[in-house]
Formats: sequence, C-alpha cells, structure tokens
Amino acid sequence: MPGFHDPMTRIAATLLLAACAFAAAPALGQSLKPAATVAGSVVRLGDVFADAGNHAGDAIAPAPPPGMRITYGADWLQSVAREHRLAWTPRSAYDQVTIERASRDIDSDAIQRQMMSEIAARQPVADAQLELDNPALHLVVAAEAPETIAVDGLTIDQRNGRVAASVSAPAGDPAAERRRVTGQLVYRVDVPALNRALAPGATIAAGDLDLIKARRDRVATDIATDAQQLIGKTPRRTLQPGVPLRLGDVE
Repeated sequence: MPGFHDPMTRIAATLLLAACAFAAAPALGQSLKPAATVAGSVVRLGDVFADAGNHAGDAIAPAPPPGMRITYGADWLQSVAREHRLAWTPRSAYDQVTIERASRDIDSDAIQRQMMSEIAARQPVADAQLELDNPALHLVVAAEAPETIAVDGLTIDQRNGRVAASVSAPAGDPAAERRRVTGQLVYRVDVPALNRALAPGATIAAGDLDLIKARRDRVATDIATDAQQLIGKTPRRTLQPGVPLRLGDVE
C-alpha cells in the first residue's frame, strides 16, 4: 500500500486541500462596498455588497434620515452576510460600510413664499414682503420627496408685523423635519429717486427720476413721495442715485 510520500498520494492530498480552500473562500463578486448613497427609507443588501445576486433587493436596515449617514462595522456586516447566505467574511475588524441618504435642500425663498401664501389667506398683503430673521434657513428632505411645505401655528402681530410659525417638509409627513420660523412683514411704497448723480446748480427733470421701493416704516415725514416735489428744483449738495430724497436736499 503506498505511503504518504508516494507521488500519487501527495497529488491527491494537494487536490483535497485546494478543494477545501476553494469551498471556504468568498464567492467572486461578493465584495464589500465601502460607501453608498441610497434613495428611499431602507438600506438593501445590494447597497452594501457588490453582486449580491437575487437577494440584492432585500431590505436589511432602515436608511438614515435625509442628509445624514450611518456606518456599519465588521461584526454587523458579517451577521448580515451569514443571514443572507453570502460567502463573505471581513478581512479585519476595521471593515465597514458608510451609507448616506440622498437628499436635497428647500431654501429660505421657498419657505418665505409658502408662508406668504398662508398669510395672504388671512389678510391683504399687497405691497408687503416677508423678511425672515434667518435668511439662511433651509429644510433637508429626501431626494425623492415632493417639495411641499406645511406651515403650522402661524401667528401675526398686527401692531408690528412680526410673524412666527412652524414649518416642515414634505407636508403631511409625520417624520418630516420641523423648524421654527420668525420674521417681519415689511410694507413698501414707491418713492422718487435720482437715476444719476446730480450736483448743485443742476435742475432736476422728470427724466432724472425713477420710482424705487422703500420700506414704509422707514420713510420719514420729510421724504419726497411725489416726483412733483423735486422736478424743477436744484440739489443743495451732490445727490447720489437710487436713494430716497429729503425735501431739504433741494431748493
């Protein structure tokens, strides 16, 4: 009977070891994705493992909130691979996958327009503009979410025009991000202003004047509100364009 040192025995042993190693090795293509951006509320097997086969669409975890990310470590990944019969094992304890939720911003202009729409449903807003206290305000929503904004708890102080409300997006989503918004209703009026600089000695003509919008609460009693108050007069000093004029600026 041939011994272990017999050439045929050695060949058979080598083949057997190779077969065992092949069986234990991860299947080709079932590699880890170091990072992924997902759309939707769940993370799927195919977001984490490349070529996950027929189970790539299986949901394995909730997705992070829009604009946020979450990192899964080696132990969790190995548990998922085992549960879904993937031939994958971590190379080290530092193997990980970072998942980010696809998102987009709804800016302050959109928030301001929606709040003005709600205000207009309560009172006239002709010549009014809403100035937000935080012009950098924005809401983060999922990339696939509609750009709808809910305005709740709207209050308007009629004495000073102060406005406050709670806004969220998308509208009707109980899990939507909710932000407190404050601002002021500003009413504007048309006042005449020069469209070019004029020095003393020049005569102001109708063609030298344009109408500009000015905050009503900042129009002093000595500000010219009609072009006829300026036409035919001359500046007392050099006057700059685009600025409301005081009656005392001309003679």
